[in-house]
Amino acid sequence: MKRDREQKGSVVRIGDYWCVRYADWRIENGERFRKQGLTHKLTAVLPEHRRLRNPPDYVDPMREDFMREVNRGKNAPERCSSVGAFAEDVWLPFVETRHSSSTLTVYKYYWKHILKPRCAEKMLRDFRTPDAQAMLDEIARLSPEMRKATLHKLKSILSAIFKLAIQQDYRSGPNPIRETTLPKAPEPQETHAYDLGTIRKILDLVPENVDRGAGGLRGFVPRRDSGVALGGTEGHRADDPVVGRGG
Repeated sequence: MKRDREQKGSVVRIGDYWCVRYADWRIENGERFRKQGLTHKLTAVLPEHRRLRNPPDYVDPMREDFMREVNRGKNAPERCSSVGAFAEDVWLPFVETRHSSSTLTVYKYYWKHILKPRCAEKMLRDFRTPDAQAMLDEIARLSPEMRKATLHKLKSILSAIFKLAIQQDYRSGPNPIRETTLPKAPEPQETHAYDLGTIRKILDLVPENVDRGAGGLRGFVPRRDSGVALGGTEGHRADDPVVGRGG
């Protein structure tokens, strides 16, 4: 009988990094297949080790930790999912069952246009805090006009995706988004309330058959402009896996 042996992986040096070379299962279009020749960065080569051909001893425990997660996916197909496959096949349908269609539309927009191009191909199981931090930093660098509130919403969406993945055993904890820090970005701009006299003049211009109450009251309430609105989230709890606290 053929033995089901666990894979050890082999450490190789690629450029300035010690990497592990291995094979792993992948899921594409609902089909599970074996992919060979994969590599994963373990750690940077220290200056004093630049002449080494073989890895120093401290690299091997990193290999063991990584390969332990790879081998766990051998009999658990869900652990072979990419971030994109999980977000679209599990998380977005989960959102759809709990929130309005308008809220789902907003989440789909953020996912499709901002987050998906940057993380969809990464393995859900292997995604780490440095990956998340680099992605948030890149978004802020390429969109300097994006306000901090919008970055916080993006971080919250990522946190919610990984929270649900942990809850449903698609990956191990902790949540890799938790320890990220929001990049420097413009703060929300506060608008000022109209005085009573100005509001009355505005209401005088509104036709009598139109309800003036809500429009008039809005003038008394200062608002904060976050740059990009994320509608339909007012009722979310901080620990909701649809949109988590993000940290």
